[in-house]
Amino acid sequence: MGYFAHHNCYALFKTAIWEFETVEEFEKSWYEAFEISQPSSKEWFEEMYKLRGTWIPAYVKQYFSAGMSSSQRAESMHAFFKRYCSKSNSLMDFVTHFNRALAHLRHEELVVDHGEWL
Repeated sequence: MGYFAHHNCYALFKTAIWEFETVEEFEKSWYEAFEISQPSSKEWFEEMYKLRGTWIPAYVKQYFSAGMSSSQRAESMHAFFKRYCSKSNSLMDFVTHFNRALAHLRHEELVVDHGEWL
């Protein structure tokens, strides 16, 4: 399969994932993309389909996420922990640093919410 065929398959799946608001629209589009593309790694696509309820926007749109994807939230949390904690910390150090980090985060949120009043 050449570049253009792969590019077309990518575009079909991308559309199925991102362009439809309802579960029914996604299901129809995913099935059509799968049938047209006949991916070489069917097992991977089948596993991704089984997990669709955790990552396809049509399934998870009812959960508030402030417009962030799950990977963005995870990266944000990793950055948060890296800023305050080290893998060389003891458990007691970790708890102390974590509590300070939460206090700092809460203070920053208060400033954003009520900045002119603080």
